[in-house]
Amino acid sequence: MVLNLLSNARDALDERSAGPDPKQITVRTRVCADEVALIVEDNGVGIPDDVLPGIFDPFFTTKPPDRGTGLGLSIVHGIVREMGGEITVTSRPGGGTTVTITAPVITLTESSL
Repeated sequence: MVLNLLSNARDALDERSAGPDPKQITVRTRVCADEVALIVEDNGVGIPDDVLPGIFDPFFTTKPPDRGTGLGLSIVHGIVREMGGEITVTSRPGGGTTVTITAPVITLTESSL
């Protein structure tokens, strides 16, 4: 999941990227009570509003045919949902994208190992 999110963030970075550093990806984690979060943020080109609703659809891609299959975010979405988590994407064309994955904390005991 993380590799796919980082790959997508890298692909969004180009000469039009926003911010003081023209190519920046930030990865953060957070633990709050009963959930964990992974946040991947880039200052890339962003996702147009009309494209955003379809980004988790299988085989949906804005990349050229030799650059992607359109399965990455669909698979990430399925894994997150299977874990009982959620994935949200906020984006601003020309202003970057933030992907946040939240999932419940799982406590392992010796008997569950």
